[in-house]
Amino acid sequence: MNTHVKKAMALLLSLLICLPLPSAVKVHTIGDSTMATYADNSPKIGWGQVLQQFFTNDVKIVNHALSGRSSKSFYQEKWSSVKSQIKEGDYVIIQFAHNDEKANGLDGDSLQAYYNKNGINKEANLRATSPNDTYKEYLRKYINETREKGGQPILVSSICRKYFSSDKKSIKRNGRHDLGDKFDKLTANGLTSGNKVSTSDHTYDYPYQMKLVAEEMGVPYLDMTTATAKLFIETGETTVTTWFAAKDDTHTNATGAKIMADLFVRLLREAGIMAEYIKLPSEETALPTIEAAQEETEYFDLQGRKVNPKTYQGILIDSKGQKTLIK
Repeated sequence: MNTHVKKAMALLLSLLICLPLPSAVKVHTIGDSTMATYADNSPKIGWGQVLQQFFTNDVKIVNHALSGRSSKSFYQEKWSSVKSQIKEGDYVIIQFAHNDEKANGLDGDSLQAYYNKNGINKEANLRATSPNDTYKEYLRKYINETREKGGQPILVSSICRKYFSSDKKSIKRNGRHDLGDKFDKLTANGLTSGNKVSTSDHTYDYPYQMKLVAEEMGVPYLDMTTATAKLFIETGETTVTTWFAAKDDTHTNATGAKIMADLFVRLLREAGIMAEYIKLPSEETALPTIEAAQEETEYFDLQGRKVNPKTYQGILIDSKGQKTLIK
């Protein structure tokens, strides 16, 4: 090998060494307690806490969600820290509604101003936003400021509360974060409660108002509210109850969190977002299948519960640690 070739190869090698290594796709999640991370021994597990397992190692999930936060209070208390971490190309998943509802459709600051003006000795829940007003304002702030940092915002409507109708065939309107059946309103004559509008009126419907912002600003919108309502009804209240913490209609346990995260990434893939990085355990085609159980072998689901593979569908782990796909 002549001297010129050796020098060229050495130069090429040095350039390759200096090139930065490809970094993981970073996904920031912001939201409330239904998305938040909890201690290992907590009965509550947010779906953002388990989201990493649904992506390849090329994706890094950073879950910033906090319990008790609304679109307003998260912006005021946490957003500046999150925003400082956003780099060009990062994704920001935005999901709020549960705590935005805390003043029955009114903005907390507006309600407090009304109390103060009229000498009423009450404290409004300042986290609250009005769905067709301040809620949308804060969503726009997140979108604009994410874009300023070079990030890609995605609006995601909130998972349903487990509020089944009396006939178990639907999820109640307020369970779908639409307060149209009962909301408060400030009028020229003062504060009124128990107001109602028709189901075709979406003024007090948080997911619908989020969708309007998405359309207005040209960002993806994933309707987790409709998707979870459909899933709950198809599955039935008895089983869905096992997905939630005991005596809790809002917060999922470990099983429920994984189901919610699985649903989210399916919507993400349908929207053509990060599809190449998504991995779903139920679609791992490399796993063997079996027709029937061997009586001497015990099988467990992904949550470690002993099950009968003759009646189970999904991925199981046998007593030797071997994964098996039951179809």
